[in-house]
Amino acid sequence: MLVVCLACIISLFTFKDYGVAYDEPLQRDIGLISYNYIIGGNDSLFRFHDRDHGVAFEVPLIAIEKILKLTDSRDVYLMRHIATHLFYLLGVFCSYILLLKLYKKQSIAIIGMLLILCHPRIYAHSFFNTKDLPFLTACTISFLTLYISIEKQRWQYTALHAAICAYATAIRILGIMLPAITILMMICMVIINRKENMGKKVLSIGLYILLFLLFLWMFWPLMWQQPILHFAETWQSLSKFRWGGTVLFMGDVYAATAIPRHYLPVWIAISTPIIYLIAPTIAIASTLVMSIVQPNKLFKDVPLLYGFVFAVFTILPIAYIIYIHAVVYDDWRHVYFTYPAIVIVTCYLLYRWHHRLAGKLLLVFIGVQITITVYDMIKLHPYQQVYFNALAPNEPEYLRHKYEMEYWGTSYKEALEYILATDKKENIKVYGLWPMVENNMLILPPVQRKRIIRAWREDSPDYFVTVFRGHPADYTDLGIVCYEKHLQNNTIMRIYKMH
Repeated sequence: MLVVCLACIISLFTFKDYGVAYDEPLQRDIGLISYNYIIGGNDSLFRFHDRDHGVAFEVPLIAIEKILKLTDSRDVYLMRHIATHLFYLLGVFCSYILLLKLYKKQSIAIIGMLLILCHPRIYAHSFFNTKDLPFLTACTISFLTLYISIEKQRWQYTALHAAICAYATAIRILGIMLPAITILMMICMVIINRKENMGKKVLSIGLYILLFLLFLWMFWPLMWQQPILHFAETWQSLSKFRWGGTVLFMGDVYAATAIPRHYLPVWIAISTPIIYLIAPTIAIASTLVMSIVQPNKLFKDVPLLYGFVFAVFTILPIAYIIYIHAVVYDDWRHVYFTYPAIVIVTCYLLYRWHHRLAGKLLLVFIGVQITITVYDMIKLHPYQQVYFNALAPNEPEYLRHKYEMEYWGTSYKEALEYILATDKKENIKVYGLWPMVENNMLILPPVQRKRIIRAWREDSPDYFVTVFRGHPADYTDLGIVCYEKHLQNNTIMRIYKMH
């Protein structure tokens, strides 16, 4: 609890440092259209291009915006950043409670909680990514309610768990994995406790499925009309998502629809702290081997059963995405939701080895890695999303030319603030990548915002700002460099003074 409270306090002092990410205004629009349908019956939702996006997190953000009567864009986006992060911290706290209940050791629970809290990329995303991070959080909370509903065996807890699973699915459709895992766990518990009231347990499974479907319908306004058709349409978009951009990966440019199958494994490997990789690899492999070699043990060892289920939850979605060649881009953020499950399996390994020297050494190594990672996060602030580990070469500008770095464009906030502080003209024309300039104008104070004029190259702009997305090389014909941001031996943002 102390760790989460400290994280809350830190966030209250730092949340204003983060800029507006590429997708944020679009995400807000998605929520606003559904909100208008809920409140006023505006059926433009059913003709909206991005209607297949889940809105279970976006609609509450719009509701908060309306309740607080926020009208200035700066207030709106600052609220969204702190609300998204606090929801993430709720998930972090739930992970601690779950690990404590599962493994009965506070040291393991604290380590697991810190592993989730101290992943650099995930931490940065927890402020401005209102798709992938709320989904990660909802999955984490569902893991806790799964455990509680199975332990308590009461309909109220089954209903709560069904609601959380439906809420997660109404954020991202991949949440449909949660009821599948729940039903699997319920069946396993029926086998384990087969001498008890079998009829009651079967009834509980039926109740869960019914309530899940009901809550999913409630939380997702798109499903209020023709739910089967719209669900099928949304599922289809998972593999054929409408994004026609390109990604830079290992120095080559690929269409998002034609990325190599090793895209996700490589990104996970180079952007996660080293020990965070090694420990889960050992944990997942040993848990799966033990479960396959001694399947009967699954029904006698409850921690092993949970370890096996969460190992499957980690592997299956990544394998499925690779198998169907789904459209993914911008590192491995689309599968961030698997990370809490990865941590849970890692903690199972610590639990199983806690009497061994290997277990104690692993605990020390993880603790040291967490300490180093926190130091790295402080150095990178507020751009923890560009973190790479030691597997990625540290040569000057290597990463910029090989991988997408500051693809969200949040550093445009710092660029605009620098321009405003150093150029005293009343109106300043700024040219940059669309829509990153206009996005980050939204989070500036109104007086400063009025001084910036969003310009294009033919408008004779005063400055050009780049984060090198789509053009990793230096610009040689756009003026002189007047400011740049260096992190991890690479330039993530640069300002050119054009005349």
